[in-house]
Parts: sequence; structure tokens; C-alpha cells
Amino acid sequence: MLTAHAWHAAAGNWVTNEKGLVPNVARLPIDTAGFSSSAAAVLGNLGTTPEELLASITRLRELPRPAAPAV
Repeated sequence: MLTAHAWHAAAGNWVTNEKGLVPNVARLPIDTAGFSSSAAAVLGNLGTTPEELLASITRLRELPRPAAPAV
């Protein structure tokens, strides 16, 4: 969720409702490097064992993120 918020912020969009936050990243007018589809793939199949859940957490941490703004 926080990364999805960051993508919206990078695109200059103000999020007022978190419903659809992750899928809506795909509609932003910037290159999000496939964040929405990658997130959906992981979140749609988290697993049930501790090992599978930890692997899902690792995959979520590896999702594309927006670049930090230049200072």
C-alpha cells in the first residue's frame, strides 16, 4: 500500500480513497515498471505455509518503486 501511494505521489496524484489503490497505479501517466500486475500476481497467491508467505513478502519487497525525487 505504501509503495502504491508513492507511485501516485510520483505521478502528482492525490489519493483520497484506497479502494483500487494498487490496480490504479497501472493507470498513472508515468512508467511504473509493471508494479500493478506484479503486485496482483503476488497478492493473488500468497501461499499458506510459513515458507510460502515469507517468499511472498520477499517478492513484495522487490516490486518496482518510484525513484526518489531529486534534491
